Amino acid sequence: MAEAAWSSDGLEFLRHCYRFVDLTWPHSPRDESSDQGFEAQFRAESIRELRGWTVSQHREMGFGIDVEPASGAPHEVDLIASTERVTGIAELKKREDQVVGKNDVIVFFAKLVDYLCHNPFLLLKDVCPVFLTSLSFDMSGLAACLGLGIHPVSPKLRPLPYLAWSCQLIASELDYGVVVTQSEKDAAEDLTNRVTTLLEDLDNTWVGHRFIQQSETQIGVIAADPPLVQTAARELLAVNAMATELIGIFKSKKQAAS
Repeated sequence: MAEAAWSSDGLEFLRHCYRFVDLTWPHSPRDESSDQGFEAQFRAESIRELRGWTVSQHREMGFGIDVEPASGAPHEVDLIASTERVTGIAELKKREDQVVGKNDVIVFFAKLVDYLCHNPFLLLKDVCPVFLTSLSFDMSGLAACLGLGIHPVSPKLRPLPYLAWSCQLIASELDYGVVVTQSEKDAAEDLTNRVTTLLEDLDNTWVGHRFIQQSETQIGVIAADPPLVQTAARELLAVNAMATELIGIFKSKKQAAS
């Protein structure tokens, strides 16, 4: 599996985001707020499930640690969760009739860069930005996420590190001797190869690979050739569909054998 810019804490945060939007939120009660409680319930779930993490308050305007952006105009960030090794930043959109588009993603990225530009020390930890939606992304929004190093998360849309982790779990089940057909083994190998290729193609997009702290008052931006994000977006959807099917198969085979 290709090297990627996330820590085990970053993977924990991404798995938490995906579980919430795919498993928890569909069965959660709705309230009368504009987002039906999507943000409030995600924050409550984060406080409960992210043990040892610091979770920001509602309507956070100081990036979770009372700092200002370079613009001098603080931005509301939906949720920041941090450990000693990682800062997870989540932008949440809950819409009934409108998917997440490119402009939504770019606004989120601009907020992030505004804070990084005035606070280079933020880059001393892994920075894990996540765009979390209860609906879906249009192709331009999904492509923008991948090109800007933002992890897109929605129902049945796992971010790349989560997919890589899922491939490792499937490989472990094969090593332990779960009985599957040759075509299912081939599909698992194909999934791993395609996820690895995506990781390699997008390696330069992650925040930790694009931005570096040069001093207490300077950050650097590493220029790299833009990835083919439209192709990557279609491939991310395809490998997620493959993962959903294979995970279901392996779970049923393991249960049948137990």
